[in-house]
Amino acid sequence: MGYRKLAPDARRELGKRRTAELADLLQAGYAAMGRRDVWAAVMRAGAVHLNHRGAVNAIAIGLQAPEATRVLGYRAWKDEGRQVRKGEEGIRIWGPMRGRREDEASTPEDSEPQDEAPARGWVSNAVFDISQTDGPPVTPLRSPAVPRRWSATG
Repeated sequence: MGYRKLAPDARRELGKRRTAELADLLQAGYAAMGRRDVWAAVMRAGAVHLNHRGAVNAIAIGLQAPEATRVLGYRAWKDEGRQVRKGEEGIRIWGPMRGRREDEASTPEDSEPQDEAPARGWVSNAVFDISQTDGPPVTPLRSPAVPRRWSATG
């Protein structure tokens, strides 16, 4: 059953469970990254996503899908003309929770339209690697510039 077809209480519970699972995954990942080989693998995988998703999400992607090369949300893939294959499991990352709470009433000062509501917190969101999608080829992302190694001799 799809997320949108769930009752509101079931959605809330599923969201809480996924958020807790992501927090547990990151906690276990941080503990495992004390080992040099794990640290190196996660950093190699996460470096691909660092400019687009932030450090914590890059680590989350590296822990869950080290082979991922380009990740986007479901709607973003649709905008690119690609479709996430049925049954694919998403890579869980932190995303902002936006909008008003039900108990927050609109005030006259809020009458100005805003581009984006401020984040009220963070929740677990799913992104998908390009390998989990079907569709036309997409334009490759430019690779981030890799800084030269610093040396005291110049």
